[in-house]
Amino acid sequence: MNIDAKDYERTFNVLHIEDNEADCLIFKELLSEKNQNTSITNCFDGEEAINYLQNNANQKPDIIILDLNIPKITGIEVLTWLKHNKQMLHIPVIILTTSILENDIVNCYKNYANCYLRKPKNLNEYISIADRINKFWLETVVLINSN
Repeated sequence: MNIDAKDYERTFNVLHIEDNEADCLIFKELLSEKNQNTSITNCFDGEEAINYLQNNANQKPDIIILDLNIPKITGIEVLTWLKHNKQMLHIPVIILTTSILENDIVNCYKNYANCYLRKPKNLNEYISIADRINKFWLETVVLINSN
């Protein structure tokens, strides 16, 4: 039986790991506007994100949006932890960061990030990024239902 991704409707759980509260609010509003079947949880540092994932093992996110420049435990350390954890490694991780350093990009892909996006500089770019993430990751791709 073939499944058309658009016909496969369910609620998507997104974990957004970002220390800038304004960025969190903008992204949450835009993505929720694009897809009303989306529940977004925010963690504001790497330690909080890992604790959240460990304490909510029965409610894993469908995708994770991760900034690299977060306090306590860095984004690359969170990515490495995720991709070395058998119960989490299937979750797509979208890097959304200001860094355009070649070393950061290489390290993310070497640690199995699913994509690397530059963080938007203005509202129009945020609208575009939210739209693209929604269209590709929540409407086109068929994700594993972790729960």
